[in-house]
Amino acid sequence: MYEKKFREKLIALIVSAGIAESKLGYELGKSKNYIRNITSGLAMPSIREFFNICEYFEITPADFFSEETDYPLLVNKIIEGTNGMSEQDLILLVSVINRLNLKNQRK
Repeated sequence: MYEKKFREKLIALIVSAGIAESKLGYELGKSKNYIRNITSGLAMPSIREFFNICEYFEITPADFFSEETDYPLLVNKIIEGTNGMSEQDLILLVSVINRLNLKNQRK
């Protein structure tokens, strides 16, 4: 069960980043089939390789396993984008987020 969730999360990250599995494998210093073997259920990464995957996507292991968001890459980019914003701009951003959440709840 956990292996399936792991694979699904990794696939979601790959799709969100818009990269090929083979490219990710090369970027991690592995073979072109390394990630494919993981996403297809043939293998699981070592803990060290899992940390390397997290580092590649610029997320923490907690972000990877979080069930609160399906898009940790985008959430982290939003958070990074708020650095340096004024309090007034942050308040405005929160109001936009609240409005979008309310709109989505009505659907």
